[in-house]
Amino acid sequence: MLFCHRWLFVCFKREFPIEDILQLWEVCWACQESNSFHLLVAVAIIAMYGDKAIEQEMPSDSLMILFAGLAHSMPVEVILSQSRGLLHRLSSSDFDLPHEVSDFLLCNLQSNETVSFHKPITSESV
Repeated sequence: MLFCHRWLFVCFKREFPIEDILQLWEVCWACQESNSFHLLVAVAIIAMYGDKAIEQEMPSDSLMILFAGLAHSMPVEVILSQSRGLLHRLSSSDFDLPHEVSDFLLCNLQSNETVSFHKPITSESV
């Protein structure tokens, strides 16, 4: 899965035009159900384009070429829709996930809580 490294390392910046990447970042950062929505975006991309790799039993270097070749040609709206669908399926009670995976991907929020990626700076923390 080395081809995913570039996606996650640069937050998909090389994979989409600037207008699309801004939309994708906003959705990832605003997602209150998961601190790891970016991983679901990666899974959605693999799910959408991975069939060719599986059918042809591609080695890792060919996988890198295949997925690098998708840059600026993937429909961000479809990928975000697929990612939201994955999140919905993962958060449903009938989807059986190991507890560790569920805790990592889902926030398990109470109805009045919100997610913050950064701790707020308070006078006690300074």
